[in-house]
Parts: sequence; C-alpha cells; structure tokens
Amino acid sequence: MIKTFTLLKDDPNIDALIFLQMAEMYVRRGGRAFLDAFIKHLLECIKVLEKPTFIVLEGGRGQSLQSEAIRQEMQEKYNQAGIMAFPSFSTAARALFNMSQYQDYLSSHKY
Repeated sequence: MIKTFTLLKDDPNIDALIFLQMAEMYVRRGGRAFLDAFIKHLLECIKVLEKPTFIVLEGGRGQSLQSEAIRQEMQEKYNQAGIMAFPSFSTAARALFNMSQYQDYLSSHKY
C-alpha cells in the first residue's frame, strides 16, 4: 500500500484522497488485532502521501453492534492521529469541497 500512496503523492493531478473503509470487514477478518495493524499501516501511508486524507468509515447494511463498536473505535483512533473520519462518502466529499472553497477564498484575499 505504501507504493500506491507514493504514486498518489507524486501525481500532480491528485490534491486529496478519500479512503473508504467498511467496518464490517474488520469483524470478519480478525477483529481488533487486524484493525490495529491496519490503522497503523494506513497512518504510515498517509504520512508518505503528504496530502489531505479523509477516511470514510461506513457500516454495512444491518450492521451488528460489534461492527458499530469497531467503527467508532476506528474513528476515535483516526481522530486522535489528526485524521478526519466521516460516516459516509458524501459527508467526506462535502468537507473536501468546503476546504477547497475556503482555500480559494484565502488565496483571493491575501492580506
């Protein structure tokens, strides 16, 4: 995954990344141990990227209480690392759009 993030970093056409994760997958793949290892690796990749990164933590349809607890735990870990985590792609896209608009505003009003 590091190689992918390095390629994204070097691509001048990519300004930011929205990364979708399904919390239910972690329940099926090994729970918290897998979750901790994945989050650690992803945070390393995000440092390599050096571009705004938005994490989308979607729950599955009819998600269990266990997967919702894991989703909330994931969100907390990302937030503690300074990475924004959103419940849906549309929310993350809206935040990215608003940041872009704000950057445009700041650029046009240099003091």
